[in-house]
Amino acid sequence: MRITWDYFEKVKVPQEFSKYLCEYKDEAPLEVLILRVLKYGKFEETEKLQLNILRLGEV
Repeated sequence: MRITWDYFEKVKVPQEFSKYLCEYKDEAPLEVLILRVLKYGKFEETEKLQLNILRLGEV
């Protein structure tokens, strides 16, 4: 069974993750950002992604 994603909002692409989202210029769907960083990123980048997502929740 797969988890259904509910992150349809678009977020600003941080500069450090733009290499994983070449088809998106300024904004990308949050789901795509998470999946690409988890798939192609290093462990340290997944930690940065987690911090960026937590900051989104504070806004």
